[in-house]
Amino acid sequence: MTQTEATKIALARDEYTCQYHKHILHQAIPIFDYREGYHPLMAGGHHLAGRARVDVPEMIISLCSECHTKAQTYIIPRIEMFALLSKIVGIDLYYKYPEFCKWSDDEWQNATAAIGTQSDVGSKYSIPNWEE
Repeated sequence: MTQTEATKIALARDEYTCQYHKHILHQAIPIFDYREGYHPLMAGGHHLAGRARVDVPEMIISLCSECHTKAQTYIIPRIEMFALLSKIVGIDLYYKYPEFCKWSDDEWQNATAAIGTQSDVGSKYSIPNWEE
């Protein structure tokens, strides 16, 4: 499948590095590196709300084939992907895209705390003072 312009922008923003490995596992893994047991075509941009629904860079995260497969099969929970991408783009995606978030304010606060964001539910699109 051809990459959209939004996906190309997101991949460049993330420097073609798997963001789950970078921020959660603290490993620098280029997204197109071979991951044994995972199809290489799965590497690339993961649309958190589905490509057909929201195709904007702030809703796309760069993942290696292993993490992309795990995200699509919910081995990596969807709320964790939203919290991580909120940290990366500096936008509270729970607040901005509530129609795609099927969890409570408390669950969101716990997820953002676990990722290391300081999300303030109801704040207008910002997550202050997050660290790399």
